[in-house]
Amino acid sequence: MKITLSILILLTSFFSGYTQSEMKYNTNSSSPEWIKLMYQENPNPELVIKQHDDYYATHAFIKNEHTQYFKRWLRALSREVSFDASNLYDKNYIKKSKSLRSLKDENSEWSCIGPYDFDIDAASRSYAPGAAHVYTVKRCLTNPDVMYAGTATAGMWKSIDAGLTWSLTTRDLVLNRIFAIEIDHSNPDIAFFESGGNLYKTSDGGLNWSMIGDAAFQNQSHGVKDIVMSPVNSNIIYLTSNNGFFRTTDGGDNWTEIMNGDFQEIELNPANSDMIYTIKVVGDYTEFYKSIDGGLTFTVQNNGWPSPQQAGDHQRRVEIAVTPANPNLIYANATGSANGGSGTYGIYLSSDEGATWTFQCCGSQPAGPPSLSNINMMGWDKEGEDDGGQYYYDVALAVDPVNPLKLHLGGVNHWVSEDGGITWICPAKWSEPGLDEYVHADIHDIRFFGTELWIACDGGIFKSIDGGAHMDKSMVGIEG
Repeated sequence: MKITLSILILLTSFFSGYTQSEMKYNTNSSSPEWIKLMYQENPNPELVIKQHDDYYATHAFIKNEHTQYFKRWLRALSREVSFDASNLYDKNYIKKSKSLRSLKDENSEWSCIGPYDFDIDAASRSYAPGAAHVYTVKRCLTNPDVMYAGTATAGMWKSIDAGLTWSLTTRDLVLNRIFAIEIDHSNPDIAFFESGGNLYKTSDGGLNWSMIGDAAFQNQSHGVKDIVMSPVNSNIIYLTSNNGFFRTTDGGDNWTEIMNGDFQEIELNPANSDMIYTIKVVGDYTEFYKSIDGGLTFTVQNNGWPSPQQAGDHQRRVEIAVTPANPNLIYANATGSANGGSGTYGIYLSSDEGATWTFQCCGSQPAGPPSLSNINMMGWDKEGEDDGGQYYYDVALAVDPVNPLKLHLGGVNHWVSEDGGITWICPAKWSEPGLDEYVHADIHDIRFFGTELWIACDGGIFKSIDGGAHMDKSMVGIEG
């Protein structure tokens, strides 16, 4: 009993790291007790699990955002790790691990048989076949053969053949999930990522990684949401985390906190890299911030920005996207709950670099009960008629680099708009793996590299060279 209690206490201490990746969904007085307990600041895992099991012993199980959050919460408790490269215990752990690998009997009868790639045969055993659980993917601008991918449970992976095959670069680090990656534009051997509250850098193509940042920066445990390098100066890098918006001018050795608070993603204006956009979370809503001096100062630009009006409504997550086809445009995929419905809060458009915003979709108001005329793109239904979904877990958005009216949105499913976000279709549901347009469920990242479309999700990495009409798997080698 003492051992079990000690493990639960240890796991509970890691829960704060998980909440940085997925925000808590709204509850009310009629919500089951296990949900209320799970969303407390320092939940007792043993009590939450007991209340959950007791509840579903007498109630029918219905999948919703809370049950999915519960599954990921349990997974995070079992997999989250804490590693300090300067700690003697952790150093000895790595040293011992290396020595055991070096003693491996090459004549052993054991050999790895996979999975190495997309498991299409899983369609007979599951709704959604896939492979690795990937959060993000990046490509080097000057050497497109070099790519990095961050996974949920297996660290950082690298490809040197434009994504055809992948190899693990963080085998000697005790770490877990990776949400944010950046690769030096001029030197593909230099890359960055955050995991476990620490920022890492490699200067030798991933052979070795070291924690970076000055003492003030390292003393904070960061849940980093985005890392973006200036395209004109690789020493200037911008970083957003739950602690603020940060800027470095020396390649990551020292960081200046520009703004304090919980910040989400970063986008640079395609025609002017000194114009920077970012999102801040303030309680139950978000704010849009803009800089015109390379991130030295920011101003809030909330004219027409999504703003919950009723008590209990919330809008805590936004993905923004820009396109070189029209640098004045900014699209926003806002998620939350309002007017009696949750999931897609609204698609918003700015045609003047963020000065003003207009509501594009869906229906006549933010959120609201889902229907064919007011679709929810964060749910599981291909038609968008189910409420809720995983709208604080998997949220992605990208604009075509040639056609400024074509958007790709990620939730549970992959959605496409051809008219600037007014109307949308889902080409293939998450449970339809036989279709050419199929992308596995739970999409975390959508990016264009040139005209190639790349999607990272809970089933691996998918890419398209024809705007999404055909999606190919590109995850060979990634295990995790």
